[in-house]
Amino acid sequence: MQGVNLTYLRHDVDAGCDPKCIALIAECGTEAYGRWWLLVETMARSSDGFIDMKKPGQEQMLVRALWFQGTESLHGFLGTIAEYGLIDAGKLAEGKVMSDSFLRRREQMIAKVEAGQKGGRPRKKE
Repeated sequence: MQGVNLTYLRHDVDAGCDPKCIALIAECGTEAYGRWWLLVETMARSSDGFIDMKKPGQEQMLVRALWFQGTESLHGFLGTIAEYGLIDAGKLAEGKVMSDSFLRRREQMIAKVEAGQKGGRPRKKE
């Protein structure tokens, strides 16, 4: 489902208990965990659900969005979260910042929104 920007992102209250996130926090601290969620929010705002670093301006946009001082820090962070499996390492090598689990959840959220727009339960009468 391309071409959709999410305005709402469900965040599981136990996301920090995910083994990948535990490893990220253990190695890089809670600041990295916060940056991970800033990245997820950025992917959610993109029309395709991922960031194409080959597009002009995308790399600098991520530097600013994740509060890095430069591209070297950004690439180090992206490499680290790819090692933990939070983003797809193969796609990162192609210049795309993409999370398969996020894309699956994104599709589910979009399907729910679209189902709600098509009808569903009638509104309560006032």
